[in-house]
Amino acid sequence: MSAGMKAVFLYWIAGASLIAAWMLPGLLGTRHRFQALRGAGWGIWTVAVGLIWASILSLRSKGVAQEGEDEACTSITVDGGIYAIIRHPRYLGWLLVYVAVMMLTQHWLAVTFAIPGMACVYLISRREDRRLVEEFGPAYEQYMQCVPALNLVAGLTRLLRRRAKRPPGAGAEPTGHSPEEDPA
Repeated sequence: MSAGMKAVFLYWIAGASLIAAWMLPGLLGTRHRFQALRGAGWGIWTVAVGLIWASILSLRSKGVAQEGEDEACTSITVDGGIYAIIRHPRYLGWLLVYVAVMMLTQHWLAVTFAIPGMACVYLISRREDRRLVEEFGPAYEQYMQCVPALNLVAGLTRLLRRRAKRPPGAGAEPTGHSPEEDPA
């Protein structure tokens, strides 16, 4: 199986798992025993959607996509906005949607379908890192050293430390590097 086919397969499994985790418990009847868990699920859902939208908006404002291309197909390493905190906000959002679905449905079928879906999303994020290292080289490798892939807490902590180390008046952090630029 080619690398492209493996990626399509992972996306397909992840998407189908999310749909199944959301729909099947509803079709079979969900009791929603723990209302506090449902409330937390809606909170996580909100964070997930926020991460996904922050990703889209950051790529649209800081990325350089070809005419007619998706904003994710940028020709520079976007390291500003939400991408200054985590490398894969869309994938973290997707992972959190699975967690939210499990908390909202409170059904064993949701867990059964969510776990393989979450594994696929994690593998997709790892594959994306490899692809971006090939595309952007040292600029992306340097970015990987500074910004965690999916750990939002570590990303916020690192961002605050980087900003605290900057001398006053140093300006904003870089907003991206093209593959031809030397990040040093």
